[in-house]
Amino acid sequence: MSRRLRAAAAVLSGLLFVPSVFAQPQPLDSPIAPTEGAATVPAESQLPEIPETRVIGDRSAIGGQGSATSGATVIESAARTGVPLGQTGSSVSVITREQIEERRATTVQELLRGLPGVDVAQQGGPGRVTSVFIRGANSEHTKVLLDGIPMNDPISPGRAFDFSNLSVDNIERIEVIRGPQSVLYGSDAIGGVINIITRKGQGAMQRRLSAMGGSFGTGQAAGNVSGGNDLFHYSVGGSYFNTNGISAADRRLPGNTETDGFQLGTLSGRTGWTPTDRFDVDFVFRYNNGSADIDNSGGPNQDDPNARNNTEQVFTRTQIRFLESNEIWEQKLSFSTADHRRKNINPVDFLRPLDSFFSNFQGNTRLLDWQNNFFLHESNTATVGASYQEENGESAFTSTSAFGPFDSVSPTQALRDAAVYAQDQIRLFDNRSVTTLGIRQDNYSQAGTATTYRATSLYRLPVTETAFRGSIGTGFKAPTIFQLFDGFSGNPNLRPEESFGWDYGVEQPFWDGQVVLGATYFRNDFTNLIDFNPATFSFFNVGAAASMGVELSAVFQWDDVTTITTTFTHLNTVDKATGLKLLRRPIDRANVGLTRRVLDDRATLNVNANIVGQREDNDFATFPATRVVLDPYIVLNATGTYDLTKRSQVYVRVDNMFDERYQEVFGFGTPGLSAYGGMTVNW
Repeated sequence: MSRRLRAAAAVLSGLLFVPSVFAQPQPLDSPIAPTEGAATVPAESQLPEIPETRVIGDRSAIGGQGSATSGATVIESAARTGVPLGQTGSSVSVITREQIEERRATTVQELLRGLPGVDVAQQGGPGRVTSVFIRGANSEHTKVLLDGIPMNDPISPGRAFDFSNLSVDNIERIEVIRGPQSVLYGSDAIGGVINIITRKGQGAMQRRLSAMGGSFGTGQAAGNVSGGNDLFHYSVGGSYFNTNGISAADRRLPGNTETDGFQLGTLSGRTGWTPTDRFDVDFVFRYNNGSADIDNSGGPNQDDPNARNNTEQVFTRTQIRFLESNEIWEQKLSFSTADHRRKNINPVDFLRPLDSFFSNFQGNTRLLDWQNNFFLHESNTATVGASYQEENGESAFTSTSAFGPFDSVSPTQALRDAAVYAQDQIRLFDNRSVTTLGIRQDNYSQAGTATTYRATSLYRLPVTETAFRGSIGTGFKAPTIFQLFDGFSGNPNLRPEESFGWDYGVEQPFWDGQVVLGATYFRNDFTNLIDFNPATFSFFNVGAAASMGVELSAVFQWDDVTTITTTFTHLNTVDKATGLKLLRRPIDRANVGLTRRVLDDRATLNVNANIVGQREDNDFATFPATRVVLDPYIVLNATGTYDLTKRSQVYVRVDNMFDERYQEVFGFGTPGLSAYGGMTVNW
């Protein structure tokens, strides 16, 4: 392991000190001198395409909070109003469009890796179930939103969101808020919120086509059309991704020889109408259709040649915004829909001639939200709102085995929630002191009433720009349709899960913001956790757990073209019922990233090292399941882009450069050394 760490450091330092003769070529505002005998190319065609979101020298939101140097970065999720990142007491990370382009990621889960307090675990290669844990909370304690649309699957056992089918198509940025957020977002936001903001077209029509191919028979094609003016805006795109993949069950274990492919089609868009400055209509939609080959489980001899998982998702949101003529009262009325369909198909095969399994899950969520923002004074903004949400779901599965057939059908069931919430933002001393206070009450049709609160505060010293921030709050998670009504294991008497969390942090810039250091301590306590009792084969409230730790971040603006970011998270978790650590949460994890623009901004180099320590998991191949310890690992990824002309760009991406062998989930495989190349054309 130390050898790989030294090799990763050597690569990072080598990129940092690229010779100046390479970093300082002919400026792009003048023609590039052609070689002798070469055809002369018009200078205009040689100018690189500069992404709209690029801001030279911007160090905002690149892993840590960065608020001391990113006051102009406006986020929407922390307070449900546009707030500069430097004016919130919440712990927030933002992934910008520029970062997405630099890393050439294909899925959202790739971008989340390395953020402070965030852990990602995937059960195999692309397309396999992917869970995200924030500050040690369960994956179903992360609320996932698309422009405010709740994406969590209402018919999954824990109402968790599976990130395996979420591509980066049409995404402008991703906001991650850590800690309980139920005051603004209700159930499921116990550990934190991930809000994905889609692109909003502007200016003359822009067309974009891209193609990518590489290891494991991987290929992707994507297209996008966007534009807008004072009256209309639009951004619509689609993509298709296909890979032969790797074996979901780790191929290094005996009996796992066949590969498991994955296909994903995505159609997404955002359109809007703005007839006046005080009235507008916004519409967002997204369609995902994924199909993944799967294996029976992780571990040896778990190959399955014909098991498959099909997922179809449709998300929409329509929002009307109206600002009163006195510009004091702003109203937002939105209606969101989310539809999920999942099928698991596993017919008999030569390995298991007596075993088959078929399941079908359908769920949908409808949310009506009325938000009122009152701009009472330049130092005070109050938000009052009400929402009504309905979830519906049904499931059915049938199986055969040597013990005979088994069938279970759960007819359509519904959960309803009516909620009211209020929040006040107070800004004093030229926005150096910002305090937010909020309260919410939910009334679930099955789980009853839940009241939550949250308070955040930030204060920045006037001379040193030292920023102190803290938050405290509660969260809750209502039992799911599956946990309550499943015909095989449901328990209608379940109570909501609850959490209490707080954090305190400090951030200090040095040398006029060229270096920004940050540290945050956090603690979360969870009660009434819902677990599955194998003795009674039903869900029940028994769990209590705690997580606590430290998040560190550092941002170095080495020069005008080089940025280095580092994050480190130390996490302690405990299941209070057993005294054991929570599964799949590493005690220590770190990330180091380097971005360097060279050739006068024509090329960009991005290197990212993800360092993950030991963590515990269960070996479900044994009965009862036994605890195992997963080895630490380092994965180094690198991406290089080059602007051929003003309208075309090529790129190369190399993942797992040192062919690290590791497991994120016990018994499941991970890709080794792999390389991809692609091209993007804009006009």
